[in-house]
This record gives sequence, structure tokens and C-alpha cells, in this order.
Amino acid sequence: RVHGGKLFEKKKMAKLGEGDQRWIVADRQDGKNVGNWHWSETNCLKFAEEGLSKCLVGVNILPENSKFGVCRITKLKKCDGDCYTYNRKGKMYLFYDMNLALDWEIQKDASETTTTTEEPFKGTIDLPNVSDDIESESMKISVDFTGKKNNALSDEIRSTGKELLQSLILSFLMDLKSQVQSKVAKPVGSQSEESTPTQSETSSVTS
Repeated sequence: RVHGGKLFEKKKMAKLGEGDQRWIVADRQDGKNVGNWHWSETNCLKFAEEGLSKCLVGVNILPENSKFGVCRITKLKKCDGDCYTYNRKGKMYLFYDMNLALDWEIQKDASETTTTTEEPFKGTIDLPNVSDDIESESMKISVDFTGKKNNALSDEIRSTGKELLQSLILSFLMDLKSQVQSKVAKPVGSQSEESTPTQSETSSVTS
């Protein structure tokens, strides 16, 4: 082939396995994601579910002087969506966008003597789209009743109760984010790789 008055010999590409061994693109076991430079994710939704359950279950979300008594969170009924750590260029980050549902029940003080046989108010609180928006914006909430309803109680849960729930959830997530960001991403498979409270199962590793 002639270019610029000079004759160049056409070169053939090296066949598989015949390339220079110094090439980083060679097929090598530890070259999957060198230094964790490329994007990788670790699913930690289960860890978040367990942590949020510990933070929320048993908490009274109404003021001490509420006429309705104690409104106790009895169960984290649902925790789905996304919550995972990811690294990019050797730095760790946390992403979350979850949907939570909490069972609640009005519980009277044990010292109170009553002969009423009425069922206590109870139901479910739905918290959709728990994402990093709650760091600066008011959290969305809906209150459902199982059985009889009370609008005044619903309003109190959606105001005072929501503020407390948002504070507790945000505190947990900010602590988790701080722990994640303090970690330095280690190469995949490294013997010195530090375990973090968010490591459960690796969901994907992509370039």
C-alpha cells in the first residue's frame, strides 16, 4: 500500500493468545475490574430492611400528650425497591429508592383501667419513594385503617407521626451513607478487601 510516496506493508492482527503479554486487555483472572475502576454494584436492600426494622418497630409516633394514647409501630410490613452501594473510579456511593409499609396500632397505657371491649385503632402507613429527596423535602405518607377509622387520628399521624418517621429513617440512611463513603473501593477478589455493613450479594459488575 502506498501512502505519501512510501510503500507500507500490510500488517496482520495477532491471533488470540499471540498478543503482547503486557497488554492489559489480555485474558487474566484479576483483570475483570482492575482497582474497581469500573461501575460495580452490591445489593444491600436486605440489610436496609433489617436496619430500618430495628429503628422503627416499637416506636411511638404520637406526642406523649396525645388524646389517642400511644401509636406504636408494630411491624415493617414491606421494604422493596432499590438500595445498593456502587463504586465508580475507586469511590463508594449509596443509592436508595424504596417503598416502605408499616403496621401500627393504638395501645393504651397499661396503668389505665377500662372495661371497654372496643378494638383499638390500627392500620398501615405507606411511605412510597423513600429516596434521597427526603434529605431536603417532606416525605410522602398515606394512612390506612384496619376496621374503624378516625380522621383526627389520621391527621395527627400524617403530621407529627410523619416528622418523627422521616427523622428516624433519614438518620439511619445518613449513617449508612457515611459508612459507605468512608470505605475505599478495593479490587474485586482482593485479599485486603474490607467488608462493609452493606455487602450482601453482588448484583452486577459492568464496564
